[in-house]
Amino acid sequence: MNRKISRITGFAATASLMAAAGCSTCQSKFPRITSDPITVFAAPVVSGGSQGTCPGSYAGYVNYIKTVQQGWGWTPETNSISFTATDGSGRTNTKVEYVGKKGDSSCNQTTVTIPNPPYSAAYRFTIYFTNNVPTTNYPIILNGFNP
Repeated sequence: MNRKISRITGFAATASLMAAAGCSTCQSKFPRITSDPITVFAAPVVSGGSQGTCPGSYAGYVNYIKTVQQGWGWTPETNSISFTATDGSGRTNTKVEYVGKKGDSSCNQTTVTIPNPPYSAAYRFTIYFTNNVPTTNYPIILNGFNP
């Protein structure tokens, strides 16, 4: 009896180690809903303005861009099916906007979703502040994008 319990325990321990270790060469045939998020920081600009209903009136903003040499913006991950940009501070009174390299754009409060499949090959983002513009680098969280 002890020998049977020992075999079962040994098998269970080996199976759980294999599951915990994962498989570095395995690939799922299913696309990932979302990848690891990327947090990007940039400096806010205090400059008021207004643009339609979204973002509407604002006291400042922060742009998240890459140079042309860096690829212009963030590229969607090939295996992702969900693409979002979210205010990384947890504030609920900001507007987040995306602009694609081909001119597609949208704006929404706190989080913006890029349609799947994405129309553009790369995206830039802006967060608009209705009040209390931060004075330090400000985070945006990108899901479904390459670093």
